[in-house]
Amino acid sequence: MLWRRRVLSILAVLMPLALPGRAAAAPPPTAVVSMGDSYISGEGGRWLGNSPDNAGSRDGTDRACVFTLGVCSSYDESMVYLDGTAADGCHRSDVAEVRSARLAVDRRINIACSGGVSSDLYRSTNGGTSAHGEPPQADQLLPIAQQNRVRMIIVAVGGNDLGFASIVQACFTAYEEHTAPCSQTEAYRLTPDALAVAQAKVAKAIDEIRAVMRQAGYADGDYRLVLQTYPSVIPRASDARYLEADPERTVYGCPFYDVDMTWGHDVAAPAIGSMVKAAAASRGVATLDLRSAFQGHEFCSVHDAAVSPLAPPSASTSEWGRALSASTITQGETQEVFHPDAFGQQALGDCLGLLYAAHPGSYACAGAPGITPDQMTLGPATG
Repeated sequence: MLWRRRVLSILAVLMPLALPGRAAAAPPPTAVVSMGDSYISGEGGRWLGNSPDNAGSRDGTDRACVFTLGVCSSYDESMVYLDGTAADGCHRSDVAEVRSARLAVDRRINIACSGGVSSDLYRSTNGGTSAHGEPPQADQLLPIAQQNRVRMIIVAVGGNDLGFASIVQACFTAYEEHTAPCSQTEAYRLTPDALAVAQAKVAKAIDEIRAVMRQAGYADGDYRLVLQTYPSVIPRASDARYLEADPERTVYGCPFYDVDMTWGHDVAAPAIGSMVKAAAASRGVATLDLRSAFQGHEFCSVHDAAVSPLAPPSASTSEWGRALSASTITQGETQEVFHPDAFGQQALGDCLGLLYAAHPGSYACAGAPGITPDQMTLGPATG
């Protein structure tokens, strides 16, 4: 009888495991989260290159076209800027890099918002600010981290802390009104002191993200936190396809002095990127350097072309940034200009996919004239 008691005892332990409805709970979904400003929210993703044509589909560049019987009869930005962000202005596009990237995760979550500054990434209890009526991004991150297994957080922030939009406006105004170059009048925004202030704000954003993740039960090594820099959407003057005095610079969206184009490409964008990388280094965080991502695909580059009835949108030959012209402003929204367009967003998504598949660390992602957005290259980080 002893053996029978032992069998019954074993069965008593095993039977509950075999009962219907007692299966182990499924693990939470894996996720990659993007946070920060317009360069990662997907701003500009409505457009496939640039065309001066204001009618209909704008030569096929306008992805917000609503077609009736094959004709573009109206425009609906919500087809591109998702989850109410066409209306609130955060402009999280369907081609934002976290959505375009090849990522081996269950969910791609974008809480970045156009116009974002570093304080938008802080917790509300620690100075966090609200953008476009949304809670601070750190507060949005907490439930996401609790409900998912976050594998990576990719962040783009810092440009707006240095007045990026004001710099662009000053460069445009200088050219059109024949006043002093913006590389002279706006240089004060990129002095060592100004960069140091911005760096401290970006570093605090890193601290805030880590604090939220720790609150959600993560150790720092349980996920990858990466800060990315900014691609230049405008070429240096030597690569521009229009001469400085050519009226087509204004028509096709690059109304800037030669000296300002080169300053923006070779000085301003790298200075902002170096500030972001310094903030990341101060906190032991990896970076993704994107300063050469749009090489040969900047608007007004000699290596690409505007869209026209005879030259439809092309991933390899169209511009990857939203140009600054009268037509691009009347076609869409002013906040879209000077941002990656749909081709550019897809290229950045390819960079993110390559980064995710690589060993943890810092990298640089580069493009080249004539390539398509799925042909980006990832290499070791440079200085």
